[in-house]
Amino acid sequence: MQIEKILRQYQLDKTLVDIVRFSDVEYTITGYVQQVSKNLVSIIKIDDDGTFDGQIILESETIARLRHESRVLKCITSLMKKQKYREFADVDLSSMNYGIT
Repeated sequence: MQIEKILRQYQLDKTLVDIVRFSDVEYTITGYVQQVSKNLVSIIKIDDDGTFDGQIILESETIARLRHESRVLKCITSLMKKQKYREFADVDLSSMNYGIT
C-alpha cells in the first residue's frame, strides 16, 4: 500500500505532517508519525503552538491527504525548537482490533 510506505518514510525522517481524513476533510491533524502497521498508524499530535496535544491511532485507509511542507508546518516546527519534546513509548498496534472506530 502506497500510504503505508509514505507514512513509514515520514516516521523515519521525523517529519511533521498534516493529515486529513475522508470522514472530516475540514479538520487537519498535525503531528509526527510514531508507528505504522499494515492497517493502523499512531500519531503524536502537535497543536498550533508547537506543544504536545495527545496521541491518536488512525486506520490508514481513512487518510485522504498528507502534507509535509507548508508555511504553517515550518512555523510550528520553529515553535517546537523552543520547547522540550518528550519521547513516547511505542504502542503495540498489532494487538489492536482493526475496524473499531
